[in-house]
Amino acid sequence: MWTLQELQEIISALKDALKQAAANGGVTDYTIKSSQGETRVKQASMAEISEQIREYERKYNELLDVQSGSAATYLTGFGF
Repeated sequence: MWTLQELQEIISALKDALKQAAANGGVTDYTIKSSQGETRVKQASMAEISEQIREYERKYNELLDVQSGSAATYLTGFGF
């Protein structure tokens, strides 16, 4: 499982890669580093990087909801 800090680092690296891709004609090579290791991605398009950003932002928001307690569900009205 990822931590919020790790997810922030990944999102930041992906956003940097997206900027690099924009400057290099739409594709780039990049490396994502976190405490769980290193991943090298070759020739990722801007669309692919954007999709990865959305996916990691979704994971970040879900984890934030869980850790803050806002994802909790309370059952009421059962007459116990």
